[in-house]
Amino acid sequence: MKNVQSNISIPRIGYKSSFLIALSTLLGSVVIPLMLKKVGITWTFIHVLISGLFPAFTTSYCIYFIESDKGYSKKFWQVFIALFAIISFISYFWMYNILMI
Repeated sequence: MKNVQSNISIPRIGYKSSFLIALSTLLGSVVIPLMLKKVGITWTFIHVLISGLFPAFTTSYCIYFIESDKGYSKKFWQVFIALFAIISFISYFWMYNILMI
């Protein structure tokens, strides 16, 4: 049998990165929308964008800066855009109460 090594290296997410991602998710989906609501901005679409933007950027940052020293690259922006689209899609149903579970 041959010993085959994979070229794909998936960085593991450590405790520091997990804490940052959880904090940014809480900040983007609860704290900032509540602050905007207190100011008088009740646009749900802005809440959807903010709740997708914070966790997506923080996750991409943690993967490409904290866990590996790759920095801003094409993959960074691809991961950011993919996560932003997925999280915003999920938060759209959450904010507009379309999907009742």
